[in-house]
Amino acid sequence: MSKAILCVDDEQIVLSSLKTQLGTFFGTDYDIEVAQSAEDALEIIDELKNDGIELELIVSDFLMPGMKGDEFLIKAQTLLPKTKKLLLTGQANLDGVANIVNNGALYRYISKPWEQTDLVMTIKEALKSYTTEKDLEFYMKNLEELVEIKTLENKSYLEIVDKYLIASKTDLKGNITEVSKAFCEISGYTKEELIGKNHNIVRHPDMKSETYKNLWKTIKKGQAWEGEIKNLKKDGDFYWVKARVSANYDKDGNIIGYASIRVDITDKKAVEVLSVTDHLTELYNRRFFNETFEKEIQRAKRYNKNLGFIIFDVDYFKQYNDYYGHQKGDTVLSSLSQTLNNQLNRASDYAFRLGGEEFGVLITDINLEGLTLLVKKIKDAIEELNIAHSKSSISEHITASFGACLFESKENITQEKIFKFTDDLLYQAKDSGRNNFIVKEYLEVN
Repeated sequence: MSKAILCVDDEQIVLSSLKTQLGTFFGTDYDIEVAQSAEDALEIIDELKNDGIELELIVSDFLMPGMKGDEFLIKAQTLLPKTKKLLLTGQANLDGVANIVNNGALYRYISKPWEQTDLVMTIKEALKSYTTEKDLEFYMKNLEELVEIKTLENKSYLEIVDKYLIASKTDLKGNITEVSKAFCEISGYTKEELIGKNHNIVRHPDMKSETYKNLWKTIKKGQAWEGEIKNLKKDGDFYWVKARVSANYDKDGNIIGYASIRVDITDKKAVEVLSVTDHLTELYNRRFFNETFEKEIQRAKRYNKNLGFIIFDVDYFKQYNDYYGHQKGDTVLSSLSQTLNNQLNRASDYAFRLGGEEFGVLITDINLEGLTLLVKKIKDAIEELNIAHSKSSISEHITASFGACLFESKENITQEKIFKFTDDLLYQAKDSGRNNFIVKEYLEVN
């Protein structure tokens, strides 16, 4: 075999279990290598490189004698930058995980004990991502040369490229002049429906305008832009691509249009969505909240925008669960989540399940009046569900209490300050009788 997966864990029983499971699902295509320490794993990496075997994936524990998992995976990233890295552990700390994410290109973190289905699906997508990125790199480096070659042998090869590579060309205004068969197949449009149309025919409303502004700014300078884009199919469905857009020139060096090549990464994005989504409510989970909040604060600082943050939870939810049962309680949370999503109309707004019956909403570019109206709208929509709650002291139906905060994008603003301030407002709303909301502007006290 010429491909391998490396598993690293100091517990022999874990290694045996991993080797058995991975051997069952991947053993026909990959050598499954194991190491009981990071030091042994580095030796195996050297041996595989010397033998010409591609190491496509490393699955590593975090807490091991000697070199720990974060240090090991960062070293592995230096040696094998294209190899996918998966942390599989029950003992990692957040700093350690963040260290690998920032410096070791961590693909995903899975807690022990793992679910086999989750592990196998994640590994499949990691391996597919490895192959996809490898293919994309090849096409990016060789496509122009391939197009120029006119031999019959390479004509067949170009037909294969046309069939499998999602490619297009546009004029200076973004109007499509050429598309590949693969583009038509994935988008659901025919060539006749695409040629002459602007490329925004496949623009998905979830994509932020900022992405396209940056894209156009880059390619108009003659520089290549690379990134991930969510596109819209003709039938209303969507697909994700990793794209590279660059300029086309005439013989005098003038830009006459743009060319784009893409690779389908829809499955990879599906795995990413699973990792940041709460399985019950299908809202974003607490992990994604922690990541997104800080990013949006930094983005607001750059563009001098205000942000709004809402925390709310269900009134007397423990009493509801005790009386109606947890299954009914889960149904309530699902209904509330759908209602919450229905009230958020912009792709730039985020809804989270923070834990239990507590929810969070992050709203970009809003004023105090707009935030107040939004909170009232969410509160009223929850009441209008008319879900019976006979154990509530304030209503016959399910209600919620809200704290909401508007804050300016100043240098001293932090996620911790805003969360505490808003959480305090929520408890003030509860103390005032519940089924209520308090909205205030955050003012930094020096």
